[in-house]
Amino acid sequence: MEWTVLASKPTAYFPHRLQVARAEVLFDLGDWDRAEAVCQMSLETLEDEGDVRLQASFENHLGRIKALRGEGDRAERLLASAAERYRQLNDAKEQGRVQGNLGMIWEQRGDFEQAMDCYQRWLELSRLTGFLPGVAAANGNIGILHAKRGDLKGALERFDTLLKISEELDDLKGIVLALGNLGQANVLLGELERAEVYLMRKIELVRRMGDRFQLCQAMGSLGDVWLRRKQYTKAETCYRDVMENAGALRNPSFACQAYRMIGEVRHLNGDSIGALEHYRAASMIAKQTGNRPALAEVDRATGVLLLGQGKAGEAAEHLRSSLETIRTSGTSIQVAEVLADLSRALLEQGEKSAAYSATVEALGIARDVGDNELAAELVEIMAQADLREKTP
Repeated sequence: MEWTVLASKPTAYFPHRLQVARAEVLFDLGDWDRAEAVCQMSLETLEDEGDVRLQASFENHLGRIKALRGEGDRAERLLASAAERYRQLNDAKEQGRVQGNLGMIWEQRGDFEQAMDCYQRWLELSRLTGFLPGVAAANGNIGILHAKRGDLKGALERFDTLLKISEELDDLKGIVLALGNLGQANVLLGELERAEVYLMRKIELVRRMGDRFQLCQAMGSLGDVWLRRKQYTKAETCYRDVMENAGALRNPSFACQAYRMIGEVRHLNGDSIGALEHYRAASMIAKQTGNRPALAEVDRATGVLLLGQGKAGEAAEHLRSSLETIRTSGTSIQVAEVLADLSRALLEQGEKSAAYSATVEALGIARDVGDNELAAELVEIMAQADLREKTP
């Protein structure tokens, strides 16, 4: 009987259902060009067949690829269509997956509130349907947002949940996600030995899996470990590995990160020209893809470098641009750090009143969050420059 069904409606069962699996495998292997082609071709051939579920599946896969390649507007249209189809089917589990991909777009745009709303809906829908891989992955994404907001304790709790569920399910994808997230969180905490253990374990697994996307994430974080240890050659080797794989994936986010971090290495090694070249490349990618958080990081790095070269006016422009974005998508301590840099640039320009305002705001934040080192640095800036509220 099954053979009769297959013969009478071949496209409803074969090859499209196999093409869904094929697209997933190609994505995991880092062959995003072929995965994208499979999704696009399948959507075109499904137009006249009316299989809403398959159409939604391919739209969701293609939307994710487009989002990761920085094509946010195209991705959003595809995902909105997939969400509506799954709503019509009353499929809450798949609606949750779409919300996860939509959250990624908002995160890239720097709208962390919208991203958090999407991830929370993903978590709720996954819990509602008992879909544990979705519960695990949603916790991981929520944890990343906590980390970006400076709440590392909250982030670690979410990453531990991701790891625990993934290990219980023997879900290798979830395990490598958790290892990478835990590694990066420990880098931010300064726990470099612990971070290295997590990251080396992840790298071993993803090399065996052939997952270039996850390899990019792990190598970038490992580069951060070496950078903090001042082992700049090893750090740049990691970042160049990220750049190579990002090129193969055509992933602008990883490429932008690699250019910026190589620029950071060059800056620390005293190669200002090489640093600026890499910062400009990162800035161009961030602007082209609308990645505001990445652009803010590049603007700050560029501003600090230009300030060191005595180009205070240009430095202040970059730092103001960085501050505008970080106020909405960064942590309070990041705001304080950029304000401190901006204060120095303004002082170099003789703008004492503006420098005073920036320094006072930064000092208030530093004291509120308990960053005594930054607070002492800001007090010293005020003392050395003789900054007072009524200084002209």
